Order: sequence, then structure tokens, then C-alpha cells
Amino acid sequence: MSQLKKDQTNIRKFIDTLEFQSDLFDLLLTERTLSQAEMKTLHEELPYLVTVQVFILNQQDETLQILSHNKAIDNPVLKILESIESDYKYNLEMLQISEDKMVDEIMGNLNYLKNNKDWYYKLILGYDLTDEEFSYFKSNDYKNRVAQMELMSHQGYLSLLYQFEFDINNHIKELDTILKE
Repeated sequence: MSQLKKDQTNIRKFIDTLEFQSDLFDLLLTERTLSQAEMKTLHEELPYLVTVQVFILNQQDETLQILSHNKAIDNPVLKILESIESDYKYNLEMLQISEDKMVDEIMGNLNYLKNNKDWYYKLILGYDLTDEEFSYFKSNDYKNRVAQMELMSHQGYLSLLYQFEFDINNHIKELDTILKE
């Protein structure tokens, strides 16, 4: 139970991080006029949205290992443990597929910059870009890349994380109910 609660907390923190990045995507893609604070935040994060900044849950299989050791239990908890194990395996597999797509997208974006922008090394090494170099991050090409990442990766990935979090919450409630009986 404690491992489930630990996983629940880790997934929630990770979702919060991705929601912040999704908000940055929305700032770039919005048609409205941004406030000074929004423009400052966006300016600081803009070059990294679909290049070097990718977040992967990296969920360890510790919970699955714990569950596999509990096969000898012969009571109502066993069915819940089997359901938890099944949900974990499914959710981790789906997250891995989505993570692989995000990494492919990021690598494609990096390869594009490496092959087409002379200032690529500055971006990778964290050097300041000139205004002209930075203007690429306001271009339609970059906005299209951000929109693609938002649609393909973050929306899909976030929905998988929300489902994983929902499943864990339900399993915790189920275990609490049985343990109170």
C-alpha cells in the first residue's frame, strides 16, 4: 500500500510538471496578446520546448516486483493485487510507447536544427542566441513543431498519466475498504 501511495505522489508531481510545459505550449500557440510576465516566461523556455526539454516518468517496476512476491496470499486482497499488477503492466507499456514517440519527435527536431541551423551548438551548450537566431523560435515552422509535440506526445502522454493516476487511486480505495473490513 505504501508503494502505491508513493507511486501516486510521483505521478501527480510528474503530471504537474507536464501541465506546466503544456501551458508553455499554449502560450506560444495562442493568438491573444501575452502579458509581460507570460512573454518573459515564454522567452526563457521557448528554445527548449521541443528540442532538449523532454520529461519522461521513468516509473520503476518496484511495485510490480512487490506484487509478484504476493502471489501466495489467498484472500480477497489477491484479486485486487492481481488487478493492480495487470493495470501497472498495461499502463507502463502504454507510457513506454508514448515515451518512445516523444523521444523520436525530440530527436527529429534536434536533427533538423543540427542540419539546418548554424547556431545549433549554441542552443545545446546553453550559449546566448542573437535576436536573429532566436527569431526562429517565433516562426511558423517552430510553432508547427510545438503543436505536433503538444498533440502527439503531451496530450496522449498526459491522458495516459491521468488514467494511471486514476487506476492507482481506485486501487488504494479498494485496498482501504478491504483492510477496514
